[in-house]
Amino acid sequence: MTTKDLKVLVVEDEKVLAFVVEEMLQEYEITNTVVANTYNDGLKWIDPDKIDLALLDINLGAGLSGIDLAIECTRLQIPFIYLTSYTDKKMLDLALKTTPGGYVVKPVSPAALYSAIKIVFNKTQEQQYFYNFKDGTKNVRLNVNAILYIQADGIYSNIVTTDRKYLVRTSITAALADLPKEYFIQVHRSYIVNIKFVSSYKRNIIFINEIQIPLSRSFKTTFRETIS
Repeated sequence: MTTKDLKVLVVEDEKVLAFVVEEMLQEYEITNTVVANTYNDGLKWIDPDKIDLALLDINLGAGLSGIDLAIECTRLQIPFIYLTSYTDKKMLDLALKTTPGGYVVKPVSPAALYSAIKIVFNKTQEQQYFYNFKDGTKNVRLNVNAILYIQADGIYSNIVTTDRKYLVRTSITAALADLPKEYFIQVHRSYIVNIKFVSSYKRNIIFINEIQIPLSRSFKTTFRETIS
């Protein structure tokens, strides 16, 4: 994933400025954007299945604040950046408590905007990856650091984590495509492992603590190269 792949929400009550910000994003080939001009419209888009990053104006008019949207972003682990012309210390102190990824001061410049996005993007990539899927009717955003391995089960896959198991309607091929390649590798036609949890291996068996995962001949060379 690169910054060009980001799905970005812009929440700005000044429609002209919102358009300008969207144009600036396009200059850096960030084209998957959506604009909301009110608090309520913005709230509809704050969903990890819909966006990767939110750009939030602090003052949305009518007594509403981008800080309230930021709190929702934090709850859903969606990174956000404030767009602000505020100099009021009380408001800025409130904004600071929401731990934003950054601030861009109005009038917004393309370079400052992209620099803030790049910093947040790099930090997010370094810190965590998420795997999004449906568990029944519930949308799950799972930190991949919790996944031990994935096992094929017919048209489903068992996603086994450090504390539970999910049965998801997906193939392991599709799951592997959505997981970070530096951590996850297929070791058998029915298994993907998170190499961070591999404790040892011998011959045709991989150990994740006491769990034994089969290692097939066709994947053995790639596995050894990756694990070394």
